[in-house]
Amino acid sequence: ESGFENGMDAPFSANESDAGQKATVTPVTDVVHTGEGALHITNRPGAHQSMAVDLKAIIADVGPLVQGEGYSMSVWMRAEDGQTIKVQPIFGTGGKGSAFIVGGDFTVVTDEWTEVGILNDKTYSLFAKDDGSFFDPYGASWANIRLRTEGTENFYVDDFKVFGPQKPGDA
Repeated sequence: ESGFENGMDAPFSANESDAGQKATVTPVTDVVHTGEGALHITNRPGAHQSMAVDLKAIIADVGPLVQGEGYSMSVWMRAEDGQTIKVQPIFGTGGKGSAFIVGGDFTVVTDEWTEVGILNDKTYSLFAKDDGSFFDPYGASWANIRLRTEGTENFYVDDFKVFGPQKPGDA
């Protein structure tokens, strides 16, 4: 869990494109959801480049998975003044593929703080692969959570949490 009061410390980082390009991730204190700090994501070279959370580094905190369990997450996001963006959290791995949030729709985020990673009924959703199985980061060379948007808009993030392990329906 991070409210980014101390900027962007591990396990958080700017994720790279295949060409090695990264977004600019700047700690801010003037636009926050709670606490005293948030992150401003700008200069994004692509829809997948924003911030990443190293899931393997936080498994010790949230617990390992057993068969039939998965991870879920929550992050508060805000577009820049007067802007609207669509965002979708993604779990990705090195060598084991990627997974999208169950329900998979993009969440519309305006210039008001919006919680992303929850369903319309306010329950948290698990991440699933295209074949319907739940995301499992074990055995991958790396595993992270990224925030994908439809474009390369700038945005703010705060209060990032990963929950798990959970069985479908317990989220």
